[in-house]
Amino acid sequence: MDVFGFSPVVATVIIVSTGVLLQNLIGWLKSEENYDIRSAIASTIIAFIVGITIIGPQIEAIQDEMLSDLSEMTMVASLIASVAGFDVLTKNVFKIANRKIHLRDNTLRT
Repeated sequence: MDVFGFSPVVATVIIVSTGVLLQNLIGWLKSEENYDIRSAIASTIIAFIVGITIIGPQIEAIQDEMLSDLSEMTMVASLIASVAGFDVLTKNVFKIANRKIHLRDNTLRT
């Protein structure tokens, strides 16, 4: 299956790149302080690598499916949206894990 006329590899890179671009654009628009370009670059690297590993297999899994144009567009939009949120999700998981580790350490010390 071609996604909007692109091979699965090219479609994956385009979808992930678009998601990462949207992630950074939304972060910049929401930023009330100075935009931290170093943080944005780090987020871009994380989201791109994770995005490729998640989106690639999904594109491959539906490669032989016969989808309508509307279904294909909806699928691509949802994949782009999921890439845009990967970095935030990853950071939140690490924050939660760190809090639990610190709580456990503080509990063991008392």
